[in-house]
Amino acid sequence: MMLCIILTLFAVGLQAIIIPGPPGPHFVSYQVHDLTDQTRWDPYAPSGSPHKRRILISSFSPITLGDNCTSTLVTYMPPQTTIAYGAYAAANGLPETLFEDIQVNFCQTSGCHKTKQHKYPLVVFSPGLSASRLLYTVQARALASYGFIVVTIDHPYDASFVEFPDGSSVHGTVGWSDGESNFATEVRAQDVSFVIDLFQHPDSDNPLIPARLVNKADLHKIFVYGHSLGGATAAEVTLNDGRVLGGIDLDGSPWARSKAVGLDKPFLMSGKGTSNGIDETWAPFYEKLRGPKMQVRVEGATHYSYIDMPILLATRPLPAEYDDLVKLLVGTVEGKQMEKIVMSLLLGFAKLVLGEDSGPLLKLKDRFPEITVVAADLNK
Repeated sequence: MMLCIILTLFAVGLQAIIIPGPPGPHFVSYQVHDLTDQTRWDPYAPSGSPHKRRILISSFSPITLGDNCTSTLVTYMPPQTTIAYGAYAAANGLPETLFEDIQVNFCQTSGCHKTKQHKYPLVVFSPGLSASRLLYTVQARALASYGFIVVTIDHPYDASFVEFPDGSSVHGTVGWSDGESNFATEVRAQDVSFVIDLFQHPDSDNPLIPARLVNKADLHKIFVYGHSLGGATAAEVTLNDGRVLGGIDLDGSPWARSKAVGLDKPFLMSGKGTSNGIDETWAPFYEKLRGPKMQVRVEGATHYSYIDMPILLATRPLPAEYDDLVKLLVGTVEGKQMEKIVMSLLLGFAKLVLGEDSGPLLKLKDRFPEITVVAADLNK
């Protein structure tokens, strides 16, 4: 049996908010990796201070049965990021302290494995424009607990704030125009492919990602997903990178070349509870999807239902005076139910692209009354 040594919780203080879970059968380990792509200059770097493209990722890895691990509480956001996104919460009418004192439980390994390594599919996630990868930590941990290596990416200069482990930080400069969205999607897609490169061709002398993580990834089983602009990124990577089997767009408008030419690979679109998907771009983009495809909407969900907010607000409920604002921001689908819906979408899609089984996706509407299937053609 797995030995998991439970640490005392008194060390984090009595006011800490502990996020329960994860829901799947695996414990999950967590690491942060500071990566620089030496083959690319950062197109967003200040004109007087050029530098190579530097990104920040989190990795979430299932713990193989038989490996020792230590239960560890990880702070949801580092200090300066907590302040930055606290200010963002306050600007939207929520308490500035919303992200303070939140802890997420992981089970960290020593790096010494007693069992033969099992390989897991690799899933790469891209967040929304201006959003930190950290706002999807609970979601990524949940997916990893079902047997996936999950990587979430911060794209500096379009994330509103990125705090690197050495204490340096980058503020967002990317705006919301069509031209900026197209270009940001292209840059993000290159970031995702760079991460996949590091798994496929690690540098044995100076590995940016530890070998023990690389060795656990099944590089014949890769798919990508994203939220908002990250959904457009997922489509662009699916189009451009032959190693990627398919992609998922969570409530994002399409951009860049994939918007114009469509895709031949499996692609899933999941939107909030509006009749035309996220906007008027969804229907024409869906028509350009030539592989297995599906479009659903989640009744009662909003754009922010696809980040960790529903779970955070369920764990740290706000006073009744915030009820109307909370419903406006994250909808009416309860946090745990939204997590089940998103996990079922992701796991169903994994079954489709990895096992050619469309059954789980087709049964979603029977399992969840919130799901409306707008269109589906999964037999192509």
